[in-house]
Amino acid sequence: MHIENDSAATNFNSRLSFKPLLDVLRRTLAHSSSEGSKKLYGGILTYADSNPELLEPIDDLSRLEPHREWLEMLLSTIFPPTISEQDSLYSAGIPFSFKTIYTSRLFQMLFIKPGTTEIKIQDNDTGGSIQQDMIM
Repeated sequence: MHIENDSAATNFNSRLSFKPLLDVLRRTLAHSSSEGSKKLYGGILTYADSNPELLEPIDDLSRLEPHREWLEMLLSTIFPPTISEQDSLYSAGIPFSFKTIYTSRLFQMLFIKPGTTEIKIQDNDTGGSIQQDMIM
């Protein structure tokens, strides 16, 4: 999936950050005796530490494109493989926008504009209402 920047301006200063999730993985590793967890989470954290741009808030989503495989690994800690990609609806997105960075196949099929990462709004009234709520 190609990651795009959100072209629609919002009134919120919102940026994507993986730091909270990475901090949880660090705490889990610090208290875990499981070699499997250490290997899985350790690899994700080592990659992030060797790519410092992933530790900072991200404004330009195109910066994630070279890290697509890492991003999928990271988000698989939230959406495990036991959740069916074809039967379950899930997504990770940019706060206060209609952009996604990770979706299940079913979510993509039902809610994403073809060829984009943007959630399709069925009618202008809904989109306008959501935009108005974001302003409040």
